[in-house]
Amino acid sequence: MGKGDRKTRRGKIFAGSYGKHRPRKPKNERALKAMYERLRQEGEQLFANLTEEQRVLLEQRLEGRGGASD
Repeated sequence: MGKGDRKTRRGKIFAGSYGKHRPRKPKNERALKAMYERLRQEGEQLFANLTEEQRVLLEQRLEGRGGASD
């Protein structure tokens, strides 16, 4: 899994190719907004499919990210 592995990001950079692990950047603002909107909707769908217990655990983990632990 290094420069010779074309399935990894580092391998794709070395080979100069693009794909799932190294997507091309959108060339215009409209495409960028569309990509952001699609990712936001996917996140909402994933969150909607969680059980109440999973939501509580996820929110607790996200709250703990911001500050330093005691």
